[in-house]
Amino acid sequence: MNNNLQAPLISSASAIVLRGVTKSFVVESQRVEALRGVNLNIERGTCVSITGRSGAGKSTLLHIIGTLDRPSEGSVTIGGIDVSRLSDQATSKFRNRKLGFVFQSSNLLPEFSAIENVMMPGMIAGAIGLQARQRATRLLASVGLEARIAHRPAELSGGEQQRVAIARALFMAPEVLLVDEPTGNLDKSTSLAIQDLLLELAVAHKTTMVLVTHDQLLASRMPSRIIMEDGRVLSGTGVSL
Repeated sequence: MNNNLQAPLISSASAIVLRGVTKSFVVESQRVEALRGVNLNIERGTCVSITGRSGAGKSTLLHIIGTLDRPSEGSVTIGGIDVSRLSDQATSKFRNRKLGFVFQSSNLLPEFSAIENVMMPGMIAGAIGLQARQRATRLLASVGLEARIAHRPAELSGGEQQRVAIARALFMAPEVLLVDEPTGNLDKSTSLAIQDLLLELAVAHKTTMVLVTHDQLLASRMPSRIIMEDGRVLSGTGVSL
């Protein structure tokens, strides 16, 4: 493993490149092939959805791209860096500085205010000064919550909590935003508002966004689409396989 975030460096115009990625698990003595030789090339600034039936490998693929899990075989290159060869410590540092995450559950820390939750990635990286607070304030304003910065999660609606989570995901100006079923817990009108917000902010921040969803309407709104089946990428629009 390599501890240096600058190496191994791979020259690439793409944000994300996967080559021959497999992932297998052993469940009750049975080997499960979650990913089967995935090849994928996602260009910088692309907003892409990943759809497919339950068990197709969508979330596993997102976790591999997000460095939350390692492939059994193959390579994962993000921003020119082969993250599959980094040490655990370097991987954590890379994840904090280069990747943003939005999940179905907002996963906000209940004892902290909205602004403190947004600042959390910066706190982890050691950014806790006035500039960090000002950035968090601007991000909360960009998601329509400038009047709610001092409120704790229990004092916010589900949609507001998800807006805080989106602001938090953007705090470190990540190269890649990874989104997993962001509207699954929301009503239809709130869901549409969150969809609009994600697309608007991804474009505004020039962020590559990879989104896993069962919502065909949300998937159809993404400029690029990937369909998965049985651990493989079945087809792709706007991406290279």
